[in-house]
Amino acid sequence: MTPQAHHHGTEELCDAGLEIYARALREGHLPGAEAAAAPCLIDNGMLHPAVEDLDRLEPVPPTVALQRLLRSSEERIADERRRGQRMADVFEPLIRLGTPNAVGEDTPALRILSSKERTTQAIEEAMAEARSELLAIQPHDSHVTKRPEILEGAMKRDQAFLDRGARVRALYQHTYRHAPSSRARYEQLTGDVEARTLDEVTDRLIIVDRTVAFIPASTDRSLALEIRHPALIAYF
Repeated sequence: MTPQAHHHGTEELCDAGLEIYARALREGHLPGAEAAAAPCLIDNGMLHPAVEDLDRLEPVPPTVALQRLLRSSEERIADERRRGQRMADVFEPLIRLGTPNAVGEDTPALRILSSKERTTQAIEEAMAEARSELLAIQPHDSHVTKRPEILEGAMKRDQAFLDRGARVRALYQHTYRHAPSSRARYEQLTGDVEARTLDEVTDRLIIVDRTVAFIPASTDRSLALEIRHPALIAYF
């Protein structure tokens, strides 16, 4: 097998590597030549030379191997997020230069939010200043529905918004009707709030007081775009 044919991510385990690693676990060791078909096992440290015989390979315990692969994956994700943050920091002033500013000298018409945490914070800040309306399209997100702390925070934010006399209008997919957490949410909220469902909805969209909108800027929603351009708001 050529190196090109064997190429894959450092935190992945190919079929050949999985088979060889399983055999090493069953037998306790393997001749070094048998790992030639899966050099990733050596690179990932899943097989290592025996102290008493360097031509023999021994496997590390699966729990140790898993932790190494997960750590590698987490480091790669952290590097990508840092890279995204650097790109966002570089492009944010360029976007301000290249976009007509129709909302005031100190407020950019477009702003990149480089993490889910920054996006959540920006939405909360916009809602804290708003007085009239929240419009939202919310596709199903199993990650959120499984995080009670996220749901609880959103409940408090939305109820405070409703308590100021504002209204909430939301669109979801029909599948949300079968999510207990979603039904409970709208049974507990009090005020001028309405949620409806459709067979299909667009990607996530949040509009606050018809002055600021938030949309995803990446497929995994780790980046978002805050929009304050009146023409775009009107279109949304």
